[in-house]
Amino acid sequence: GSAAIGRFLPIPMAASESSAAGATLQQHAYTVRLTTCPGARFGLHLNDANRVVRLDADGLAAADGKLQPGDTILSVNGVSVARGAKVVDVLKRDGTLRADGGLQDGRTVVFQAARAAEQAPPPADGAPPPLPPQLQQTLTSATGWLRSRLGG
Repeated sequence: GSAAIGRFLPIPMAASESSAAGATLQQHAYTVRLTTCPGARFGLHLNDANRVVRLDADGLAAADGKLQPGDTILSVNGVSVARGAKVVDVLKRDGTLRADGGLQDGRTVVFQAARAAEQAPPPADGAPPPLPPQLQQTLTSATGWLRSRLGG
């Protein structure tokens, strides 16, 4: 199964994780902070191991562009989810995720996440997030219109 949640602002750190075979897998670990807002949804789908399976194009996580499929959520608001706890259950317990499935507005959620070292590292802290696709399309259209009016 999968659960749906988040928007993210990472801060890179070094980390490693031991596999069942005893080998050490190098990972990029980072902290993610997101603040809920009216009508928003995280648009983040996780498997039973709290690994990102996919991001909804219209969700906050995809709009932010930092968390990617294959990344793993390690903790939520300081509560470890590394040993079988579910991210969605932590968010329900702390009141961020309401009973109706909506998000409580104005909550800042802090995630600790990790990305395998063979993947590109998360963007550096302070890197601007990409614009949501709908906003990018609107700006492109407006720019074209303005250029046509100004003769350029």
